[in-house]
Amino acid sequence: MEDFRPPAGKRASRQNIQKQIQNDFVKFLRWACHKVESDKYGIVAFILPSTFLQHKSYEFVRKWIFHNFSRVWVVEFDKDARTGVATSNIFDTQQGRCMLFCSRTDGKGKAAIRYASVADLDTDEKTARLESLLERAVRSQDLEGIFSRVEPPKDSVNDICAFKPTAPHDGRQYDAFWNLTDTDPANRIFQRHTSGVKLGMTAALTHLDKGQLSRRVRDMADMNKTHADLTERWFKDQKKLPPESSLSGEIRISMQKGSADPQKHIKKYSFRPFVNAFAFLHDDTLQKAARSGGGGTRRRPEVLAAFSKNDNPGISVAPSPVDLGASMQRISSFCWHIPDNDLCKRGNGHVFCPTFPEYKTSRGKRGWSESNHNNINPLLKDALRASGVGSKSLGADVLFYVYAVLSSGFYLERFEGALYSTGRWPKIPMFGGTTFAKLVSLGRQMAECEKDVLVDPTRESKTLSGDGIRLEKYKINAPDGTITLSGYDSRRYVLDGFDRSCLEHVISGYVVFDQYLKRNKWAYLRRNFTNEDVQKLYALNEALSRQLELISQADCLIESALEAQELINPPTTA
Repeated sequence: MEDFRPPAGKRASRQNIQKQIQNDFVKFLRWACHKVESDKYGIVAFILPSTFLQHKSYEFVRKWIFHNFSRVWVVEFDKDARTGVATSNIFDTQQGRCMLFCSRTDGKGKAAIRYASVADLDTDEKTARLESLLERAVRSQDLEGIFSRVEPPKDSVNDICAFKPTAPHDGRQYDAFWNLTDTDPANRIFQRHTSGVKLGMTAALTHLDKGQLSRRVRDMADMNKTHADLTERWFKDQKKLPPESSLSGEIRISMQKGSADPQKHIKKYSFRPFVNAFAFLHDDTLQKAARSGGGGTRRRPEVLAAFSKNDNPGISVAPSPVDLGASMQRISSFCWHIPDNDLCKRGNGHVFCPTFPEYKTSRGKRGWSESNHNNINPLLKDALRASGVGSKSLGADVLFYVYAVLSSGFYLERFEGALYSTGRWPKIPMFGGTTFAKLVSLGRQMAECEKDVLVDPTRESKTLSGDGIRLEKYKINAPDGTITLSGYDSRRYVLDGFDRSCLEHVISGYVVFDQYLKRNKWAYLRRNFTNEDVQKLYALNEALSRQLELISQADCLIESALEAQELINPPTTA
């Protein structure tokens, strides 16, 4: 199994990618490869999760196969339903599926990789196509016209040796961009980063309403209330109820200490893209939750320290765009407040800030300081200053600049072949002078759109009668620009006048409006949805619409700058 692991120098204490190597299918695959190695010739054939084809976790498995087999044939036949796409799968699983054939006929060699997909067909069509492929293979008929050639891996630290083709893009131009982070320290923008706070018992510790969260914390700290009492009062009808183990006696006793002064420990929280909430972040409670079995809590002291400064916002970036959907989409959201781990739908959203503390090791590292330090590559700062950038807040400007680029539809589409991957942080084109200043301004305005939704006091809403409704469910009709609200008492209200582009907009795997409305249902809000909440919905529409306008401006600016070749090259490509 050691052959399938990263080299010793690339292994890190917080590296989760090696966990996948423990999957049984990987062990069986290695055993089969060993048998072929022993005989020098042979064929290995497996049905595998489709994530095997390009996920970072299996990078060194693929590289080993590439260097030890003559040919690799791949047929992808089931889509990954977890990305939210419509599926007609042969196997009744959420995961996608593929067939992998590896042949070794002439000793060791760099394998020729071929790929075909029938994943977009319905089940009957898939079956017929696969039977046709099998028949042609048995008759030794030419298959080259059916399979696409996959480019062999380059000798690059960023090449993960995918067994699946990528969209065409200008690789030479993309290689002249700066790495968001990692890889070559000289070429990266941000020096340190980590995933967001993982609460484990999110439903218990977060709420859109600060007052409601304060009341819930006091109830959970009341040992006279049973788990059944808490469920009935606060969690009934939620999709995922907090298990009794997550609200153990030890944790609830710890909450008593924090509930004595809840306002001190309730912080603003970037929960989902455009969905800002409040979270109870009592340190002792989080530490006990992190030590409890199966709790899943990770308090991320570096992130808490970074956001202890009011003037140090950040961005959350999804590490694996291919896990978010069937095609490239926005992968970043802005964080004015402490960021949640799940700011991307799958994977762990990683947080990047202008200043950031040094890493705290898993062993605790005695003497670790919460002090924030510059987190922007000094070489990049020097290059920007040399281009005529004279900003006094260069760190924050770089953050807003990067956010503008990562939000650009033009950038995401033009370089989809490089960006739509897994385990590779995006590269960012850096422009100097006035172009830099303009993108900073656009990025700052985009970020302002994601601040707390504010109601226009001059815009009064009388949509809902009385004191509102207990919102049971909702329906978003994007083509009509409407949202239908339904209460437990069967009352229905249709809200119109929403922008279709806003209702459909997806960031990091989430439909923005769907997430906002979900958290306003009675099951989570635990109070009536009121006319003020209706006003907030329209304010959200206006904020998102404004941001999309700003993104269009950034698209034009980035396209022009790339055509004019205004790039500031990183040191190793200068």
